[in-house]
Amino acid sequence: MSTHLGVPEYLVEKLADPFDVFPLMHALRGLGKLVEEYNEELFSQYEDVAPKYRDVGLEQSLEAMSIVTGAGFVAAQSILTSTFSCVKGLTELEVIRSAGGAGLPKVKKELFQVAAYDRGGVPDISGVNALANYFKHASEWPYDWNALIKPLEVETVRIVSKLGLRPGHPDNMFIGAYTLSFGGRDGLFKLAERVQEWREGVEREVRRRLIEAGLLS
Repeated sequence: MSTHLGVPEYLVEKLADPFDVFPLMHALRGLGKLVEEYNEELFSQYEDVAPKYRDVGLEQSLEAMSIVTGAGFVAAQSILTSTFSCVKGLTELEVIRSAGGAGLPKVKKELFQVAAYDRGGVPDISGVNALANYFKHASEWPYDWNALIKPLEVETVRIVSKLGLRPGHPDNMFIGAYTLSFGGRDGLFKLAERVQEWREGVEREVRRRLIEAGLLS
């Protein structure tokens, strides 16, 4: 329930409304099902086999799994971006601007630290975002990541390097997913659950800050 000069309650509830991101969540879970459908034999083959000893068929299967995993992280990133857009919309309300912003996150880096878990020195939500960026753009990068100069690329490399990724490594997507606790056959299902959990955490934190600012009751 909002005050007359406060923030409408529905705008806060929208931050964690599962129906707003249902198509993306459905796609993410669908990709998770694709990963789960790979048989146990594939996992047993590659789990303890170094890249140089893999045969062509196994390499191709693993590359396909890497692509599906990457697509899952991109779907998750879309949900993160949608949530950020909602928060940004709140910060642009005149009533919040008049209150000095009410302490709400104004940039993605700040938002992704809200309700996050630490994974190797990286907030897990920041890690999800960075791994999605890596999947989308790594093919454009030089082998020497130190040669990258664009701010987004530099920041992405900083984060994924902390997750254990290395230039040219064929298992980078798997390594990053495992570091973030989203590896294995049910990794994308866990990712879907975690993203919604985070959205609910963001709603609680935004609500708390608005109440403290006297903009929500």
